Amino acid sequence: MNKIRSFIALEIPEEIKKEITQYIENFKKENLPVKWVEKENLHITLVFLGERDLNFLNKVKEILKNLSSNFKPFYINLENFGFFPNAKKPRVFWIGIKKNKEIIVQMVEKLNDQLKKIGFKPEEREFSPHLTIGRFKTIFNSEKYLLLKYESKDFLIDKIILFKSNLTPQGPIYEVIEDYKLFGV
Repeated sequence: MNKIRSFIALEIPEEIKKEITQYIENFKKENLPVKWVEKENLHITLVFLGERDLNFLNKVKEILKNLSSNFKPFYINLENFGFFPNAKKPRVFWIGIKKNKEIIVQMVEKLNDQLKKIGFKPEEREFSPHLTIGRFKTIFNSEKYLLLKYESKDFLIDKIILFKSNLTPQGPIYEVIEDYKLFGV
């Protein structure tokens, strides 16, 4: 049976993507050892599902349909830069979430509880909501970038999206499998 590489995420508006892309363009001038995320691929990952069959994905769709009725639309904003695991030995370059971060954490906790019931093993480490902007190719001390300030305007999160990720030599191409409007009360 065919397997589909997939993940669950929140989209960010085009104008915020443009702002972030400006920062990325400036970082590129510094020749950081980073593989940057393309503008069209910027999003907030909730759960990476990996390679899954259609039967599993159909169960995920049911979970997302139910989950979307538990959350009403909410506003978030993005703020400042950070690194996983840390700035001295970074692997991931990210932008944090400030407003209503706890709602996203609750969403992921509920998602993981439901996904466990269909045999999915969630990540061990604690979920920290963020927007990945790049992945380091080599170790590079990045502490000076922690001093950079960025804050987006507030924007509305009104749906959860199940994405398919097609890996190509040029990088991943993301395709919406289905989206779920938030309509909780």
